[in-house]
Amino acid sequence: MNHLNGFIQEFPVSVPNGFLWSHKCNFAGDDGFAGSDRWTHRCIRQEHKMPFRIEYEEGGTGILVTWTGTVTAEEIRELNRIIYANDSPGRIRYQIWDFTKADRHNLTVRDLREFAMQDKAGAQRHPDQIGVFVGSRDFFSGYDQIFHIYEEVWSGLKSRTFATVDDARKWISEAAGDEFV
Repeated sequence: MNHLNGFIQEFPVSVPNGFLWSHKCNFAGDDGFAGSDRWTHRCIRQEHKMPFRIEYEEGGTGILVTWTGTVTAEEIRELNRIIYANDSPGRIRYQIWDFTKADRHNLTVRDLREFAMQDKAGAQRHPDQIGVFVGSRDFFSGYDQIFHIYEEVWSGLKSRTFATVDDARKWISEAAGDEFV
């Protein structure tokens, strides 16, 4: 279903677990105009709303993901499939995953290894990408540090953890060598 007047595109997507879910894309900017530097991509399953919101920034070269509720491995796998799909408007230069509104996660070390391998595959199309987690030490319980090691070893992508999105943006600007964030 296409609603071009509202700049929203909705279409069914099959996922490996057999569910059919609705994929909505809002191509208008936060100010309501198409072609904005900041636009939103929301994913909603027919069964329930996904616990993440994707905002494409800087013409699609930056991604801000805001998590809520409980974060599961299947939801991260699904999100990575969306991010690395060919529908992004350009090369991804950075991803900020904000977990400050999430309650908890149920990830394993094996899941982290799999996510790093997804990033390795994504790095072929989006080289020199920077990934940042935002959240508390209590939330991550050291899993973020394990993931950063996997990223360094397998995907070659730079990644770090910060307490605030603002701190993350500052580091991304420094690490990228320019002021694009």
